[in-house]
Amino acid sequence: VVLICSVSSCVSDDFHNMSEGLAPPTLADAFEMMKDPHDPDMRRKGLTLIANAPFGGGTQYQQIYREFIEKEDDPLVKAAAIKALARFGNEEDALLILPWLSMDKTQSEQVRRAASKALQRFYNPVVVPALLRTLRNQEEQVQVRTNVAIALGQYPEKRVFNGLIVGLQANNLSINLASAQSLHVLTGQ
Repeated sequence: VVLICSVSSCVSDDFHNMSEGLAPPTLADAFEMMKDPHDPDMRRKGLTLIANAPFGGGTQYQQIYREFIEKEDDPLVKAAAIKALARFGNEEDALLILPWLSMDKTQSEQVRRAASKALQRFYNPVVVPALLRTLRNQEEQVQVRTNVAIALGQYPEKRVFNGLIVGLQANNLSINLASAQSLHVLTGQ
């Protein structure tokens, strides 16, 4: 009798776990997850759910993403906030994201990668010097440098052209290809 009860308990637990996977979290659930002070993974999941919702680009949500970028300690949550803001923000947000591109500001590759990808989505010439520094930084992760080379393709300036020429000489094919593509975008050749 004990064996039957314990088997039925296991089966009911399995069905409960399966049903949780079938029912997506509600908006209220996502907000609660996002505010969880003890579990960064829950904050990241909640933030991602809000950012991917049809209303995730609303002004009040953009402000939440900005606050996470400024105040969050967990790198994966910060990276999720950067991605969310990149999707909905404006050119002024490039200045908020830009510091997170620097190895001096963060050692998290995920944060720097998210920042480099986000800066592809904004046009703000103020970011060009930092993008060029990152492209030249051989200690920086290849994906970050590749994303930066892509971002530079939107700035038709001589210093960008020269920086992308240096990117063609990098020791990594993805940086070379991204630099060549950006040069093609800028010059048509």
